[in-house]
Amino acid sequence: MKNHLRNSIALSLLMMILLTANGQTEKGNLMVGANFSHLRFGLSRTYSQLSFDVAPSAGLFVANNLALGARLGVGYGSSNDRLNGNRLSGFSLRPSLFGRYYVPVSKRIQPFVELETGFGQGFASLHSPVNNQIFKPSWLFAQASAGVAFFIAPHASLDLSAGYRLNHLLNGPGQGHLGGSLQAKIGFNFYLPTAKPK
Repeated sequence: MKNHLRNSIALSLLMMILLTANGQTEKGNLMVGANFSHLRFGLSRTYSQLSFDVAPSAGLFVANNLALGARLGVGYGSSNDRLNGNRLSGFSLRPSLFGRYYVPVSKRIQPFVELETGFGQGFASLHSPVNNQIFKPSWLFAQASAGVAFFIAPHASLDLSAGYRLNHLLNGPGQGHLGGSLQAKIGFNFYLPTAKPK
């Protein structure tokens, strides 16, 4: 009797988890999280480098499986070439808007496609034995990505994605240049239901 009761409780809990996991991308839910990319670390006797990029985001599901939102990318980078005496450091800010559509393949794995566009502003300084320079580049960008969200908890996912980004430089060296690059990201998101229980 005890085993039967224990099994019934375990089965009921499992069903509740699966049912709540099915509503992560429903209309009206909120999505908050962050992406990480461009992590580089190098260290040798004559050279060191560190760079990373983090982009917190928030979105609203305006329809089932479709979220629209905003993101603020923050990047940092520094390098020190002790052989030549050159030191470069700087950071960037990139506010953007995005739209993401999920393909509900299963309750735990959901592929998605995403479009993002925004503006970037950088601030960098170069110190060398010859002279010091300040750079303030700005650019417009657009990116198309595809990825997979792995739901590691009923309302949390680990996201892996890759995409192609186009940058259009607005000032500085190479002004007017249009260039593209492939980018990979890892991120996480929390899905917050907003509907009141009935």
